[in-house]
Amino acid sequence: MFLQTVSERLIEAAIYILIVWIFIYLAYKVFDLKNKGVELGPFIVIYKTKRLSIIEKLSKKYPWAWKIAFSAGIVIGFIGMSQIFIMLLQNLINFFVAPLQASPVLPLLPGITISSESLPYIIFGLAVVLLTHEISHGIAARIEGVKLKSAGLLLLAILPGAFVEPEEEDIKKVSPVARLRIFGAGSFSNIVTSLLILLLLTNFALVIAPFFGASNGVLITDVATGGPSDGILERGDIIYSINGMPTQNVQELSEILSTVQAFETIELETDEGIIQFKTGARPDDPTKGYLGVFTFNHYQSRIAFLGKFFPVQLFTLLQWTFLLTLNIGLLNLLPILFLDGDRMLTEVVNYVSQKYNLEIVGKVVLNGIRAFTLMVLLLNIIMTFLNMGLVAI
Repeated sequence: MFLQTVSERLIEAAIYILIVWIFIYLAYKVFDLKNKGVELGPFIVIYKTKRLSIIEKLSKKYPWAWKIAFSAGIVIGFIGMSQIFIMLLQNLINFFVAPLQASPVLPLLPGITISSESLPYIIFGLAVVLLTHEISHGIAARIEGVKLKSAGLLLLAILPGAFVEPEEEDIKKVSPVARLRIFGAGSFSNIVTSLLILLLLTNFALVIAPFFGASNGVLITDVATGGPSDGILERGDIIYSINGMPTQNVQELSEILSTVQAFETIELETDEGIIQFKTGARPDDPTKGYLGVFTFNHYQSRIAFLGKFFPVQLFTLLQWTFLLTLNIGLLNLLPILFLDGDRMLTEVVNYVSQKYNLEIVGKVVLNGIRAFTLMVLLLNIIMTFLNMGLVAI
């Protein structure tokens, strides 16, 4: 049954992907995109441009500040490289010794590991990741005097990407430290962006304060199918109190529910009126009461066209963007071929091995690290599949 379900999802996803690529091929021919900087191959489309004015302008503003920031990015890059490797190794060990503590590690594949509900948020988050990453590489290159040939976007099957194409001969001429600044700039910017977004998330009520009042209830964002609320409460309902005790936010709701017993009848005050409600048993503690709903703070809108779901949608968008910028920024620091982390580590290993005439040893060490890191990553993905299946997020 499990393999049948997986196969059905894979076939369905493959059909959708094929349909999308048929439309891409048709658009390429109909709109003559070849003469507009677009290159098309089997399941790959690339758009290149030599209009790099934004990168040129940014690199000329406070170049000393950029250089300081990207120098810090070298240190943060190697710290991030070690941390993400340790996390993946520990997670792999957990799959064998403590499976319940292991986290899923899967590539982002629309229709397979990405649900339709999450896809719009992920597309936005990926756009932020790609733009900040590649623009930062471009700025770092220009500050070091490296010319840029082009920049662009690409789609490989279902994987989006972006790139800045520097003059490789110019890169070879700059110092090893300058090359490290260029290679580490992308992930450094992703990590910094994630921290700025985290600041917005931790001060979310303040962020939306110009448009929404303080939380005055709990908004039901979804109802668990087959749960105690199914058919009684609906998505969009607002809970103002339980047994006369105000629930102005999700935390207050949780605190009150922690005192309610399983299968106890309670009184809910909602925007639809008073409801007599019989709780279910909480999955993690059968003695405690359980509503079977997904919730978020309800903020009263100050502007008519901003509905009650806008705050939760904005929070979800920021949350996804934070997760993607941080995790992709860190994963890109792994010493695996084609990733920035590999270029950084290669630079250091080559410098040390050439200084001490240990080129052969350096190559063996570098390839060993690459192989072991790739093995750890792939085993995490394989163990996720074997233990959890294709987890859709």
